[in-house]
Amino acid sequence: MVHQGESPQSNEFEQYNFILQKLAEIEKRFDKTSKKTTSFS
Repeated sequence: MVHQGESPQSNEFEQYNFILQKLAEIEKRFDKTSKKTTSFS
């Protein structure tokens, strides 16, 4: 869904990066707390 003429998906890209960062943080935290439950996906 790319809309020509509008801000070139900068907002979506920022949101995407933000979510990825949050997921990475959560994964790191989760790894520290529970090493046993790493086979998750």
